[in-house]
Amino acid sequence: LANFAGDAQGWQIGLYNDIAGTSCGVQLGVCNVASSIAGVQFGLANLTSESAGLQLGVYNQAFRYSGLQLGLVNWTSTLSGCQIGLVNVSSSHKCPFLPLINIRW
Repeated sequence: LANFAGDAQGWQIGLYNDIAGTSCGVQLGVCNVASSIAGVQFGLANLTSESAGLQLGVYNQAFRYSGLQLGLVNWTSTLSGCQIGLVNVSSSHKCPFLPLINIRW
């Protein structure tokens, strides 16, 4: 049901997944949390400090994000990539809120 790891490579599948260190792989669950992940987070809520890859969920949050966030609400401080959703926030940019699609390089 709940998975906890320091550093991880590969899959983490459960209702709640938490990686305290760095990860390269996939998190699949209701709530996914990672300090740093290169790969995919798929769940209702995906939370990370730094991410490169894909976040697919209802709510996606990353302080620094590179890749694609696909969800109803997507939030990041720094974006290098694309957000697709009802609400897209990239707080460090001149226009921090864009509905539907937000692309920053």
